[in-house]
Amino acid sequence: MSLVQHFIDTLQRHLPNGGRVVIGFSGGVDSRVLLRLAALYRAQHPNLELLAVHVHHGLSQHADQWLELCRAWLMRNKSLLSPSMYCLI
Repeated sequence: MSLVQHFIDTLQRHLPNGGRVVIGFSGGVDSRVLLRLAALYRAQHPNLELLAVHVHHGLSQHADQWLELCRAWLMRNKSLLSPSMYCLI
C-alpha cells in the first residue's frame, strides 16, 4: 500500500464524516509531507477542516528562521492552503 493510500484510508477510518485535522507545522520535511497529503485529501473532501499551526517558541536561536521557512513554504503552496487554513504564532 502506498503512503498516499494509507493516509487516505486512515483519515476515512477515523473521520468518515469529516471533522477537523490540526497539523503541527515545523516546516521540516515530515510536516510538509503530512500537510500536503492532508491538503490534497481535503480538496476531495471539503467536509474536512484542516488547520496547520506553527508556534514560534523562541527556545532556539533558529526559531525566527523556522518561522520564515514555514511562511515561505506556505506562500509557495498557496494552491494547497488558503490563509484561513494556517496559523503562524
